[in-house]
Amino acid sequence: MSITEPQRLALHTAARTALGDEEGDALMAALPPSNTEIATRQDVEHLADATRGDLARVETGLRGEIERVETGLRGDMQHLETGLRGDMQNLETGLRSDMQNLETSLRGEIREVAGRLKPLEDRVRARITKASDDLRDELTRRIHRSELRTTGVIVLAFVADRALG
Repeated sequence: MSITEPQRLALHTAARTALGDEEGDALMAALPPSNTEIATRQDVEHLADATRGDLARVETGLRGEIERVETGLRGDMQHLETGLRGDMQNLETGLRSDMQNLETSLRGEIREVAGRLKPLEDRVRARITKASDDLRDELTRRIHRSELRTTGVIVLAFVADRALG
């Protein structure tokens, strides 16, 4: 139901008369202007039903979009996983090859160092052998001299024993 402006002014005057000027003005200020449409309960319920329908359609659309995005992301992740696994395999193969090359190189360097050390080892062994031989010869000479002295002392003792005895 709509109210005309003259009706509104008459209501305002009646409110001021019945309630007092200040209270009547406050009551009229609280009312919407005369050219305002007021929604009925039926209007609000209809709007609520329409809003629920809109929200259901938006929800359905969002769920579909989320499923499409999820499917796409899962595919992207699978593709990335496959690529990363391939990269890791390539890195492992490369590292194993590098390690094998390094081992081969180090073995060659060890053989080279061993080859350079061999003459030194041979010289040291020769010196040790010579020193051992010299020591054996010296000990043999000393033992021989000692045996000669011992034999000489025994002979002298024997001769002295015969001469005295």
